[in-house]
Amino acid sequence: ENPLLVLSELPISRLALGLPALTDDELDQLEILEQQKDKPRAGALAEITAERLRRAESTTPGGLPPDEAGEGGE
Repeated sequence: ENPLLVLSELPISRLALGLPALTDDELDQLEILEQQKDKPRAGALAEITAERLRRAESTTPGGLPPDEAGEGGE
């Protein structure tokens, strides 16, 4: 069985715990699964959105990997 389908059937509190382990593509697929339900859960969709925001905030601005940004400093 599709693990995302299993995840989409969990209570929202348990679903939220699994979100950080998903890839961006899996997060998209999970959102689609939730939206296709007869009664999509607003709480589940909100958790998916919140996870996307956490990921966006944790990316480093500037485009340089952290090890290259500080080169040559002795």
